[in-house]
Amino acid sequence: MAAVSSHTSSRCLTESATGTHGFVVVNYSLLAGPIGSGKYVSSAHFTVGGYHWILRFYPDGYTADYYGQATSVFLCLCNGLADDVQVKCSFSLVDRDGKPCPL
Repeated sequence: MAAVSSHTSSRCLTESATGTHGFVVVNYSLLAGPIGSGKYVSSAHFTVGGYHWILRFYPDGYTADYYGQATSVFLCLCNGLADDVQVKCSFSLVDRDGKPCPL
């Protein structure tokens, strides 16, 4: 009996999309402190990968635990189901002169 050789292969192609969004908080100093923890300002809606998003920026932190110690930023999905989306994101903060701020 002759030896039988076989070779199989398969591929998985995952769709991906890349985008950027600039969100400028004008007069930041007027927000920090007076706005209070848990309160936010939002970016305009933007679209990446067919999904609509906004950024929520909490100048005094998301919860009272962070009041005066940290700010919070969230990327929020505005349409679709979160189960359908995987996201890898990064945030950069710059000062009024456009220079990077330490995180």
